[in-house]
Amino acid sequence: MTTQGEDIAIEAEMPVEGGLAAVNALIERAIEGWDLSPRVKRAAAESYRYDAHDAAEGQFLRAFDADGALSGVAVLLAPDPRDADPAEARLLHGLFVAPERQGHGVGARLLEAAGAAARDGGATRLIVRAQRGARDYFRDRGFQQMADAAYPHSFVKMLA
Repeated sequence: MTTQGEDIAIEAEMPVEGGLAAVNALIERAIEGWDLSPRVKRAAAESYRYDAHDAAEGQFLRAFDADGALSGVAVLLAPDPRDADPAEARLLHGLFVAPERQGHGVGARLLEAAGAAARDGGATRLIVRAQRGARDYFRDRGFQQMADAAYPHSFVKMLA
C-alpha cells in the first residue's frame, strides 16, 4: 500500500535490506527531540529499537518526503490483551517523525494511515500508549483516555 498527499508518500511494505536500520536511525533522531533527560533518552532509544521479530509481527508504515527521504514511521502491533481484544483493536506502538519534519503534517498523515490500516485489518479501535508529552497530541486527534488500561497514558479511538 502506498498513499500520497501533501508531498508525503506512505508505504506499508518494509523492505528487508536496510529497512529496519533506517527506521531505527529515524527513531533515535526523533527521541533526541523529546523533553527528557539525556539518560532517559538513551534508555528510551534502546527500548524503541525494532528487530526482525518486530518486523514479522508488526505493520510498519513509513512516510517519505518528495525527495525520497524517510521522514516518519508508525508501527502497529497487537494490543496487550489487558487493554483490548487483539481481534478487535490494534496498538499504535510507535509514531515517530524526523525532527526537521515535525509540525509539517507527517505525523498526522501517518496517524491517518495507521487508522486506515487497522480498520482494513478488521479492527474497530486504535489504541496508543502515549508518552506524557504526547497526550495532548492524541487528544486533539480524537483519542479518548482509557480509564482502566494497564498503562497510565493509554488512549483509544473508535475507527469508523
